[in-house]
Amino acid sequence: MAGLAERLSGVDLLKRSGRTAFDSHFPSTSHIAALPFLQRMMRIDAAGKQKLRAAWDVSIKKLDQLAVIPLKEQISQEYAAHPILDRHDGSLLFEGRLADVLALPSTDTTLNERLLQARDGQQTFYRSLDEQFRRIGLGEKRPSTYYALLQADGDSMGDFIDALAEHGYERHRELSQALSRFAESVRKVVNEDHQGALVYSGGDDVLAFLPLHTVLKCAVELKRRFHNALKGLGTRLGRRPPTLSVGIAIVHQLASLRDARYLAHDAEQQAKRAGKNALAITVSKRSGEDYRAVGNWGNIDVRLSQLMTYCRAASLPVGMAYELRDLVLRLSVPETDPQYDALQNVMRFDALRILMRKLTVPAGKLPPERVKEIDGFLRVQLDLPPQEQKGQHNMFQASSMVRSLAEQREIQRRPLVSLETFINELVIAQMLAEAAELAQPGEGVKL
Repeated sequence: MAGLAERLSGVDLLKRSGRTAFDSHFPSTSHIAALPFLQRMMRIDAAGKQKLRAAWDVSIKKLDQLAVIPLKEQISQEYAAHPILDRHDGSLLFEGRLADVLALPSTDTTLNERLLQARDGQQTFYRSLDEQFRRIGLGEKRPSTYYALLQADGDSMGDFIDALAEHGYERHRELSQALSRFAESVRKVVNEDHQGALVYSGGDDVLAFLPLHTVLKCAVELKRRFHNALKGLGTRLGRRPPTLSVGIAIVHQLASLRDARYLAHDAEQQAKRAGKNALAITVSKRSGEDYRAVGNWGNIDVRLSQLMTYCRAASLPVGMAYELRDLVLRLSVPETDPQYDALQNVMRFDALRILMRKLTVPAGKLPPERVKEIDGFLRVQLDLPPQEQKGQHNMFQASSMVRSLAEQREIQRRPLVSLETFINELVIAQMLAEAAELAQPGEGVKL
């Protein structure tokens, strides 16, 4: 039951091999990361799935023979079996997890014979899978390596409860019932509607694992349900009901759960510091880079959804955010620098130039009406005046710039964001869009 290089105590051995009533209660973080890919596999027709199921069974049988410990990578009965993987955990799709399955030592395993055979079996399955993808006109892809951990908490609940004290026990009972109804609905929202795994839902607190292709929609739906659960009570009290702040950490499947938990909690606190009733997202890259974005509901979620649409329609090329980030790194100065304001304007206009070059080169890359639409959207986000019409002078007076920006704010009814915030939101949107396209290639892209 222990690996060749392991020395386990009795307690550790029991944890490794014992069975409980809650065995495999949660899917692995790797399984959550693989869910967009598992949904993509559902596009294959019945005959193709049958062939792939046979290929998968061969791969799993080989892996089971190579493993020192019988395979335990199974999903809970709470989750539906996959037509190809059956009840096997999605972690078995990752080459990087094979050493763990085989209980190999953490030293260099490149030339380990059992690992080489396991890789060969996995690659044989992928060759069969790629063939089926090509047959139905889909590109060859591999699972995403990132997943999301969502943490949500009600805002100003203490103040609301204090206000209830003036209205007697009945109002407290109504609040308890409203929170209970919300908490009971969360499991369906997370597990059934958005393919996640709920860790807990108690009153106004939520913690859940979610795949990248559904996490934003899930967060929006939780916010909506929380509002609907409490708005009636707020109306009867004559005061604004509590709102929901949500923090999301997007982390690598192999990242420490402790680190992921900390990032999700920190993101939730950022949302509360942003005025509450907000969403904050932190992406922690395996390479060590972090990207953070925060904003109120109705602003950040709308921007991210629009950016995702543009990304999925190939209107905003992959890698563009990193070119913009390099621009910021080159021109950024402290706020105390006399040139700070001037350089901020230079960066915004240069950022728009880079973005529009990506959209219009080569000529005819996108229809003119789409270029115009995206140009208008980007100008609003970058705090720039609207594009001049033909025949207008190409220089802007300061007063007209201020006036047009004020008009843009009024028309759009949402605050503008800094260039760095826009870059972070673009990185986040591209990750979410890639996962959505992996899960549902070509679906839901409307421009």
